[in-house]
Amino acid sequence: MRCLLGCLIALLGACTHAKVPTTTAASSATGSPAAAATGSEIPASGATETSPKGHGHPQPDSSSSETGSRHEFHRPTHRFEDAQAWSQVFDSPERDVWQKPDEVIAQLHLTPDAHVADIGAGTGYFTVRLAQAVPRGRVLAVDVEPNLVTFIQRRAASDGLTNVEARLAPTDDPQLPPGLDVVLVVNTYHHIAERPAYFRKVRQALAENGRLVLVEWRMGKQEHGPPDDHKLPPEVITSELAEAGLELCREWDELPHQHVLFYGTHCQGAAKHQP
Repeated sequence: MRCLLGCLIALLGACTHAKVPTTTAASSATGSPAAAATGSEIPASGATETSPKGHGHPQPDSSSSETGSRHEFHRPTHRFEDAQAWSQVFDSPERDVWQKPDEVIAQLHLTPDAHVADIGAGTGYFTVRLAQAVPRGRVLAVDVEPNLVTFIQRRAASDGLTNVEARLAPTDDPQLPPGLDVVLVVNTYHHIAERPAYFRKVRQALAENGRLVLVEWRMGKQEHGPPDDHKLPPEVITSELAEAGLELCREWDELPHQHVLFYGTHCQGAAKHQP
């Protein structure tokens, strides 16, 4: 965040071999607050980089740390003025190989008329794919970075996706409408401050059998992703979301560098369309 929610928004300087935009000064952290870009990649753990890492987020302040089980909020040190340049990083075809976006979306089991939110939407990596999956539904792309919100608006218009709305939100409130079938948060959860309070607001926006779906980095050294001090283990995430009134319904474990975690208010209902 400063691309946030969505992270947030986001984290990485997409593939470790991708060329990094040079329009903004970068630090060597891993991500931004809540609405960061949902769909960016982070350089290899331990690598020294001069670009953002993560799912579309700015990089955190080097003074951030963990306190107990609570991951501290990371303040970004640069902005995303040149969204077009960042799109070349976040939307790199090389990312598709390990992010497997189409497989992730298939796991959501969306109906054509579903209403979906993409928190930390970044440059719209997942947003445009979600819009194609729900041709009679709606996709709300949420980010805290104005330039990225504008970029998604223009991208959706260019692609003829009339079912996309891009919305700027504050870092402490995604400002979601009620009745959402799925809220997708990719590489952004760990950038959000006061997560239980934030996700109580997300829970209130879910439809009766709605699901919150998190894609978050695995612990341990990975080819892509931030170092471990910028990650959260699934058990910590699940404990925090329990405070928000959400329970873990299932986990899809087929991505090489990330967990995909499904939460709902009632797992039997939230998982009823799941295999």
